[in-house]
Amino acid sequence: MSSATSTAISGVSSGIDWRSTVDSLMQIERQRVTTLEQNQESTREQVAAWNDLSDRFGSLQQQLRSFSDLDSFLTKAASSSDSDVVAANADTDAVTGSYSIEVDQLATASNLIHSGFADLNTTAVNSSGSSQQFVYTYGVGAEMETVSIDVADGSTLSELKDLINRDANNPGIRASIINDGSGSATAYHLVLTSDDTGSETAIAIDDGATTLGDGSSFDSAAFPDGSVGVNARIRVNGYPTADWIESQSNTVENVVEGVSFTLKTLTAGTPVEVTVNQDEATVRQKIVGFVGSYNAIMEKIDELGAYNAETETRGLLFGSAAMQQMRRNLQNLTNRTLAGIPDGNAYSSMGEIGLKTGDKGMIAIDEEKLEAALEDNFEDVGELFAFTTSSTSNVIQYFESEEYTDGGSVEVSVTYGVDGSISSATINGESAVIDNNFVLAPEDSDFRGLRLLFNDPDDGGGTVNATINLSQGISGSFLKRLESITNSDTGSLQYQTGALEESIERLQSAIEDQEDRLEQIRAKYEREFIAMEMAISSYQSQGNFLSSQLGGL
Repeated sequence: MSSATSTAISGVSSGIDWRSTVDSLMQIERQRVTTLEQNQESTREQVAAWNDLSDRFGSLQQQLRSFSDLDSFLTKAASSSDSDVVAANADTDAVTGSYSIEVDQLATASNLIHSGFADLNTTAVNSSGSSQQFVYTYGVGAEMETVSIDVADGSTLSELKDLINRDANNPGIRASIINDGSGSATAYHLVLTSDDTGSETAIAIDDGATTLGDGSSFDSAAFPDGSVGVNARIRVNGYPTADWIESQSNTVENVVEGVSFTLKTLTAGTPVEVTVNQDEATVRQKIVGFVGSYNAIMEKIDELGAYNAETETRGLLFGSAAMQQMRRNLQNLTNRTLAGIPDGNAYSSMGEIGLKTGDKGMIAIDEEKLEAALEDNFEDVGELFAFTTSSTSNVIQYFESEEYTDGGSVEVSVTYGVDGSISSATINGESAVIDNNFVLAPEDSDFRGLRLLFNDPDDGGGTVNATINLSQGISGSFLKRLESITNSDTGSLQYQTGALEESIERLQSAIEDQEDRLEQIRAKYEREFIAMEMAISSYQSQGNFLSSQLGGL
């Protein structure tokens, strides 16, 4: 065996399994890499923990946004004594009470019916050898629209129907075909029906532009049958006694504020009773959902920051000051008296409706207290949770604000000229920003983001003062705080996860550097052991040579 071959096999010359020795030495050398990998994995687990917490913050944020205004938070329920005749829906503006509904007539659609054609799919409606036009007009009231359908040579009645229905410019016409069962040459009738209902809908064939067929087979004279739509007619609580309230649609809105009625059939002398009630169950469900989402955050923070003295185990984010600050920021809101709540409101804090913080910062619900609040002061509970605003003047009105705008009482003064233009304005004594007929709070104000609308009283100029009450409600207060936590650019969650992600990258770079170092160390060990093997092999060869020489003497 040559010297080169002997060095390739561990310990051939020395009798030492030096490759195993190198592996053992490398395990010792690799301890630093192992420590770095463990730190990296631990950091990844922390990132996952922050992301889990972020998801919980996001769920609370999304929930609060869904009922941050009064209309979306306070719901009212409408029930019908016979929903097969009249169904009803109510929104926040609806006044609780009962409404007696009589239906004398349902709204119907307008239609035109063709005099008849021989078949659906065999005989061509156009056999001219080139394309022809079928042109109709449709509209509601004075707004009529003309639509032209290009009908290819050889098209059948069924294909004409499809051309009308699939036309991208179709303004609201449905084409269908009726077989009258006669088996005659005019058994199949093209029917054009309006999507809209009511007496103001109109369908007509444009005789001057229609060239389909022989020039008369699809003109207005070819549609002798049909009807003009009629309006629905109802009475509410017997009104009007000698006439009817008419509606273009069978969905009747704007007759009773906040309530819509869906008419399905005639009442036939027996009115349907529609009752509007406060939907306390749905509002309670929203509040319970809010509490659940809030408590889920507190539970996770408690888990991540926990320390078990007996087992000496720590939560993934034990000792995180940032996480505990988030807890305090939210917890402080639960005990807060809200600013800007409308005058006369029965409640100004969560505790007053039965929501109180208890063990580990979580909210406990006093069911009896919450039920009583919803039953006795339904609107006040809504104003406690949702955004509300009021003004002492109809000249200066709230227009818009941002999530970060503080709630409270705002004193506004506007001086304006003869032409109604604003010359100066103040908000809480500070100069305000004037933008045409808008008054804006300055950027360094607690009310930054607030925009007020000035309505010219047309009285020759002067100064008008107003007090604007602005309440962000529980939802707005929490959303403002959550924005500082969850903002994708400046939020504290982004800061925490960003720092950890950078740490993971640094650890990865250090691991790669160490891996390169380990390769160099292994190569050094192998070179040294191979050199040892070669030296021993050389000594063995010399010894064998001398032995053979001495043996020959």
